[in-house]
Amino acid sequence: MDGQLYDKAVVDRPARVSGMSRGNDVALLVAEYYGSKPVTVTVNLEVPAASDVLDAETGEKLGALAAGKQTLAVKLDEHRSRVLWIKGK
Repeated sequence: MDGQLYDKAVVDRPARVSGMSRGNDVALLVAEYYGSKPVTVTVNLEVPAASDVLDAETGEKLGALAAGKQTLAVKLDEHRSRVLWIKGK
């Protein structure tokens, strides 16, 4: 993998988050494996540049973030995890 561990994202347990960054882009895995009902996970993160938030599987644009400290609400359905591409502009 050409990138670095991204450690600027946190969530409340039992949710989990991990990521990799390269330049102004971040790949972020958000997951919550303990429940069975849809849930929204709040991710507190810091992004290096203004960015679009994309679902990495579908390419759907989910929103946009300004540079700096931000909060992102991530909806999880029965799959219990979602990979996001935070694409720097």
